[in-house]
Amino acid sequence: MSERTIKWVLLVSLLANALLVGFMVGQVGRGHPFGGFDRPMAMRGPGDRPMDRPRGDEATRTVLREAFAAERPAVEKAIADIRAARAQSAALVRAETLDAAALDTALAQMRLASDAALASFHRSIAAAAAKLDAEHRGALARMLERAPGQRNARRGPPGPPPPRQ
Repeated sequence: MSERTIKWVLLVSLLANALLVGFMVGQVGRGHPFGGFDRPMAMRGPGDRPMDRPRGDEATRTVLREAFAAERPAVEKAIADIRAARAQSAALVRAETLDAAALDTALAQMRLASDAALASFHRSIAAAAAKLDAEHRGALARMLERAPGQRNARRGPPGPPPPRQ
């Protein structure tokens, strides 16, 4: 392409982008609901995301906070152990010669630390459940029914849709 053609292409691109920005500003000014929301994401504030909204009543949340706080030192130690095992595993993989036995040991240490963190989490849930009445344990049960990563999921499991029949 010649230099003159490139200049024209860039000018057309710049004008198209300016037109798009102008259109979007005009839509926001008229209150257009982008993406089905009442406000564009840039105009939302704290408390607008689903994760910022309070869940459950304050008494249940307090019991859960206390149960997790009691296990915090064990969880922090397990997380530090996981990080150390990851660093050691990465160093072993990067080494000039691979020591398979040492790598297996480091990966086993990582699994043990992950299991320790999960056990602390489970102890917290059991301690909270022991302090809650049947009605408040329902929210805890709903939390346990959701798979990790599906905190705000509304539909089925992640992944591709099933094949058509």
